[in-house]
Amino acid sequence: MILYVQALMDFKTLLLSQPLSFLLILIGLVANLGFEIFAVPLDALLGLLFGYGLLFSINMLYKMLRSQDGIGSGDFLLLSGIGSILGASAIGPILLLGSSLTICTYVISKDPKIKELPLGFGLGFGGIIYLLMLMTLR
Repeated sequence: MILYVQALMDFKTLLLSQPLSFLLILIGLVANLGFEIFAVPLDALLGLLFGYGLLFSINMLYKMLRSQDGIGSGDFLLLSGIGSILGASAIGPILLLGSSLTICTYVISKDPKIKELPLGFGLGFGGIIYLLMLMTLR
């Protein structure tokens, strides 16, 4: 539910709720550190770190090249929350799904005035799709 709300919020406003992302992180850590629901504890912790660190690193590289941010910090938190729930091994596929969904919405909209893309929208739905695929395979 949180991923759905975050995705739609980012699509409409290009903003993500930090409290909801922190709640996602908390839920992921409690579920996996205490009960190993979706991932083993180490995978959940690494998912938290890699989720944030990967987008942060990409943004820092972009900022060094272009002197401006390329990815919002809300996206860092959202991917770290997804990583804390689904584990580090899910970060790559979710980032691929999320980026693809975001680019598809841009291409479909055909609005040349768009300067910023809602990556959180793609990450949210990418996380939902990944979770549904994971539940189907179990």
